[in-house]
Amino acid sequence: RRPGEPQLPRVRAELAERLGRTDEALAGWRAAVELAPTWRNLYGLASLEAETGRIADARRHFEQLLQISPGNLWGLERLAELELFYGDLERAERLYLEYIAKAPSQRTFFTNLGIARSLLGNHEGAIEAYEQALLIEPNHIYATLNLADSRLALGQTQEAMALYRKVLRLLERNRPPGGPSLDDSMVQAQCLAYLGKTREAVEIARRSLAQRPDDPDMLHSAAVVHALAGDLHSARAAVRKAIENGMQPRFFDLAVFAGLRDDPELRDLLARSDR
Repeated sequence: RRPGEPQLPRVRAELAERLGRTDEALAGWRAAVELAPTWRNLYGLASLEAETGRIADARRHFEQLLQISPGNLWGLERLAELELFYGDLERAERLYLEYIAKAPSQRTFFTNLGIARSLLGNHEGAIEAYEQALLIEPNHIYATLNLADSRLALGQTQEAMALYRKVLRLLERNRPPGGPSLDDSMVQAQCLAYLGKTREAVEIARRSLAQRPDDPDMLHSAAVVHALAGDLHSARAAVRKAIENGMQPRFFDLAVFAGLRDDPELRDLLARSDR
């Protein structure tokens, strides 16, 4: 081969990916891995596979990456994220702990460790992780919101309400001149709903969701707000659409959705999506 030729499939894959040509990009990354199974090529292939819903293939290639590059932080991060959202939550917890041991100053990984533990029902462990995240970044809005949710799950209502109020203060303090982002507006709506200001919360949630009606994260937040407001019909519709658009059922295993669990249609949808 001519000098530099082994890099051509990767270059072509990266270009196709930037142009949105997914099938061409996947073929390019596969060719790159076959020609030179380096961790960088495996990372490119596995990342695109994960983004396009090829979860089993992505997991296999991230694992192959870690076999040839043990302790690779990029590979650990993406494999942990894959398990958190689609796979084995206990493995996700172990991977985040391994990552934290190598990079203890990264707030993101304490936050994700907390999410994994929350989904496993270990709210005490989740609180510990979120508090570690907030030691690194004291006013991080999402870590504070997650901490509030975990405290509420343990019945620590007074502490949780204080944290929801803190999130609202942080949002107001950091409010950009053009107004809050849609994500921040949904956080505001959730906090207001937990604090009993459901009419205002529902209005904000509906207005925000109208601008990104197919976004699974926005739909999840809207479902929380509607459930807290007692509007189970709207909550049910948001849950259904979020799952149809790719969100995993594990993210609806929260006390706030208890009123929806008797719905046979929704229960069947959750069961089929979780397989």
